[in-house]
Amino acid sequence: RSHPAAAVVSTDVVFRQDEDLVDEINEIAETAQHHSATAAAAAAATVTAATAAAVSRTSSRKAGRRRVREPVLTLEGDTLEQTPGMVAYIVAFFALTVGILARSLSAAPLGAAAGVAGGAVMAELFSGTFHWATDNYGSLQTPVVGFACAAFQGHHLAPWTISHRPFANNVYKIARAALPLSGLAALCLPPPLAAF
Repeated sequence: RSHPAAAVVSTDVVFRQDEDLVDEINEIAETAQHHSATAAAAAAATVTAATAAAVSRTSSRKAGRRRVREPVLTLEGDTLEQTPGMVAYIVAFFALTVGILARSLSAAPLGAAAGVAGGAVMAELFSGTFHWATDNYGSLQTPVVGFACAAFQGHHLAPWTISHRPFANNVYKIARAALPLSGLAALCLPPPLAAF
């Protein structure tokens, strides 16, 4: 079965002379073939955007300047800007985490240390499993985690986009998701367990 991105490469004669661009587009198309239908649609959009951006980059490279890959956003409403709201989520999550750790350390230092160590191991296992699952399964229509599936799969089609994002833009979604859970842990669990 042919891939939409491959069709762009095979029919776009204008850019056949630019081997770097053709290699880049073919790499995106090959990567997309290993992902879900959502990623395939994102790949087609990515290739279209890469092809359009190549017009200006081609002349810049010929002038001797270094080529910079343009960012590609795969989710509707996504942005590269950093907003005060993004920063607020991160600051609130950081403050809550420090508060939980301080309360846990003062109540039961050994229990807090065990909670932090156990939490770190479990966070690593959960995040690795979640990353693997969203990379390989699901789509934007998947309930609850659809946005994550589309974002993770889109990230693998245009990984350089992350380098165009400010820190808060990269991590605020994690803070926003973890803030209510951490707040519940602080309210409902004993201090050492809250540190977990």
